[in-house]
Amino acid sequence: MLVLTRKQNEKIVIAGDIEVVVVEAKAGKVRRGIVAPPHVPIHRKEVQDRISADDARRAAAENAPPADRAGDVEVVLPVVGE
Repeated sequence: MLVLTRKQNEKIVIAGDIEVVVVEAKAGKVRRGIVAPPHVPIHRKEVQDRISADDARRAAAENAPPADRAGDVEVVLPVVGE
């Protein structure tokens, strides 16, 4: 983990196109602003964790084997008129 000290309005640049700026620091809280390209998703950690869990559940449901169909009955009706 890289730990940096920044003052208000100072920026950190990540990968050349993401900027993190210290907007405000007071009362033990730091407000940050993030500027990133539109294709870069930005979420709080707890939100990202929920998105990842939902994605994992969705993928598991899509890859699950079909429900047990042992009780299904196939009925074949004769064709009328032949």
